[in-house]
Amino acid sequence: MTRLPLRARSPRRSTLLAAAAAAALATACGAPPGAGDDVGDDGADAGVDPARALDRCAAAGVDLVEAWDVDNLHGPIVAMAAAGDGTVLLATADGAVKQWSLGTSVDQAPLPGGRPSYGTPLTEAGAVVAALAVADGAAAGVLGADAAGALRRWTLPDGGELPSRVVTTEPLTAIAAVGAAAIVADASFGGAMRVIPLDGGAAGAPFETTLWGVTSLRRGVGGLYVGGHDYGMAAIERRDPGAPAAVADLWDPLTVEGWVRGLAAASTGDLAAVGDAWLLVLDGGDLAAGPRARLDQPVRAAAWTASGAYLAVAVDGRVTLWDRDLVAEVAGFDVPDPVALAVDPSGERLIVASGDGHLRALSCR
Repeated sequence: MTRLPLRARSPRRSTLLAAAAAAALATACGAPPGAGDDVGDDGADAGVDPARALDRCAAAGVDLVEAWDVDNLHGPIVAMAAAGDGTVLLATADGAVKQWSLGTSVDQAPLPGGRPSYGTPLTEAGAVVAALAVADGAAAGVLGADAAGALRRWTLPDGGELPSRVVTTEPLTAIAAVGAAAIVADASFGGAMRVIPLDGGAAGAPFETTLWGVTSLRRGVGGLYVGGHDYGMAAIERRDPGAPAAVADLWDPLTVEGWVRGLAAASTGDLAAVGDAWLLVLDGGDLAAGPRARLDQPVRAAAWTASGAYLAVAVDGRVTLWDRDLVAEVAGFDVPDPVALAVDPSGERLIVASGDGHLRALSCR
């Protein structure tokens, strides 16, 4: 990887190098998404019935309630990804990757009472998969970044395992699906982010960055977001998914102590950043402007409602729902050890993965 000097606060390539990199990467990554495209995986921005959506929890007398609770029958859950068809993928600490079918809405759930059904396991053991992503287009399937430095792939819904690809000897820490390629980061100094074509083509060169470590990659309407740290201080980059080698926008003030541990992108363009003991909300289209809201709590995960008006937040033993500016908590529900959150395609259910190995759905009643 190429680590820019600390004083180079805005990483830049030369004009010729940037043009060459953009041309090569566009072949694998495809054109960047349009501003209205639903490229985030924190909730839908279409097909949502406001009368049934999670935003109803903000109304007087309405609160979050548990719709169902299922045991994943493996170790503690460490990662979750949600597909547009209502499939939820779970990675566990014993190396398993499992799938559950929720349906796109409560009415489309596979079992009576809106309950989910258990699908064919993708794998029952092996290196722990630290991050998951759902591929799109012709490459539809599941991508996993594992602790042995390999890019893992499976097909849905049959759970078939495709040949894995060793990327590095370092553990992979984050992954994003971009067209016919995956973008991965590893645990080495600088994160060694690179493009891996899914057709077996040569991996791209590591991106230039001022980040010292990368913990999260997240697609959103504004682009591809990269979260991590710079010298132990929170930092976030925005890159063009079609040409991710260059940084388009950067928030790296060296003033917020701790690492960005997770990112959540809203359909409105807002971006939430989960840190070691805080939660920040930024304008995803103008990271350099800095956070407009901050919540000082030991936050573990976050997910936007479909409208982007509210933000679900997981803390130790509880999931809460906040307005987009983090002024007021509007609803909450006690959940053991929540580690990951997602909103289903209908916007009706908040999906909660927990360290106790359970998958739960919360809704507004």
